[in-house]
Amino acid sequence: MSTDQQPEPPSLPHLDREKVVELVSYAERYVLLLQWEERELRRLNRDSSDLLPIIQGWEFMSIALRESYDLEETDFPR
Repeated sequence: MSTDQQPEPPSLPHLDREKVVELVSYAERYVLLLQWEERELRRLNRDSSDLLPIIQGWEFMSIALRESYDLEETDFPR
């Protein structure tokens, strides 16, 4: 394949809706943990700048999964 041709978009893998909800929930909980760690580092006057892109990556993954699999808030138990 030539590098000047647009690549085909990837196909979304078939995953059970329940598993996707679990993955999104995991990503969202991980964001909360990393945000807590970042606050603790700042409280201790330590550098936390390396956590910001990691947090943003997990947030992006959560949003991407929600949108790719058309999940709604009602898919998530509270």
